[in-house]
Amino acid sequence: MKSIKSLIKKFTRSDISIILRNNFRFKEINFNFKDFECLTVSDCFLWRTDNNFKTIFKFSDILKIFHNINNSKVEIYFYTKDNKFLKKIPIQNLGLSNEIIIDENLLDIKDYGSFYIYHFTNDQKINDNIIANRCYIGFSQNNNLSSFVHGNAFAKSKNINSMKNFKKDFVNTTFFKTNLYRIQKSFKNYDKVELIFSNPTSKKLNISFSDINFSLQKSECRKIELNNQNLIEIKSNCLFLRPTIFCYKNNYLDIHHS
Repeated sequence: MKSIKSLIKKFTRSDISIILRNNFRFKEINFNFKDFECLTVSDCFLWRTDNNFKTIFKFSDILKIFHNINNSKVEIYFYTKDNKFLKKIPIQNLGLSNEIIIDENLLDIKDYGSFYIYHFTNDQKINDNIIANRCYIGFSQNNNLSSFVHGNAFAKSKNINSMKNFKKDFVNTTFFKTNLYRIQKSFKNYDKVELIFSNPTSKKLNISFSDINFSLQKSECRKIELNNQNLIEIKSNCLFLRPTIFCYKNNYLDIHHS
């Protein structure tokens, strides 16, 4: 009896079982942390330098705060909206709280895209942990007060003791657009609304809402502008897909997750 239970338990945790459960919508598993160890995990963060935007990125030295590790460092990787590599910024001598300004001077481009942050240490006592810094991103237009949101979805990782080899796909996908996500907000009374989708996976995502259909290749971003829109229901083949939302009303700008 124990051997049968063991086999059943092993099967329910297998990759094929997770694929079947997610595609047939039976106790879906949104995130995959199976066999991931000793990792520094990054969200798929959004940056904007278009339309007089600048992005303020705030992050903490979580290895110092939670593990009392000194002399850790981070690397930040920037990509275009089409997932073309732009630049890497290494940062040492971290403070407990850190901030960088992402603008046209830093990236030499007026557009939007994604970036990822990874923490590294040579301290081996961290070798059985997963480190994820959700961080905060502020968006300021025309040098006005920034509106801040935290990270949106786990996306990529590296070994915390090595700066090589990316690992991906913490967010699971399905074969078909069987996943519905309803944004719990009406956008009826805004002058304009922008939804920016970031693909946190290495798979192609198919997305539709409000008679709009589009696809995102791995790690791509897409900005969709809406006017006089009420409720939004998003269909996709991704089990955790949340756009970042920019709401415009007169001189008022609110930025938040869905």
